[in-house]
Amino acid sequence: MQLLEQASGAATFESVSPEAYLLCAERAIDSGRADFARVCVEQFLNTAPPKDQFLARAYFVLGRIQVRPQRPLRRCVCSKRDACTRRDVGGTAVCA
Repeated sequence: MQLLEQASGAATFESVSPEAYLLCAERAIDSGRADFARVCVEQFLNTAPPKDQFLARAYFVLGRIQVRPQRPLRRCVCSKRDACTRRDVGGTAVCA
């Protein structure tokens, strides 16, 4: 990822493989850098990629960028007297 950031100023887009931008986007989203991931995936999509696994992976990365971070799960004690996992679903607390 750092190499791509350094190369983006020195190299032209044509000299970098479009798949490299997608791989960089996947790594960036895993590292919590959604802003950089968006730039990389947009660069990939601007190449008019073929309809193959890489296009599907690009849409998956875009979905991960756009989704809101999930709220952390909390432990609660429900009426079953057992500890359960509680998660907010649409503003409503749900025990699972």
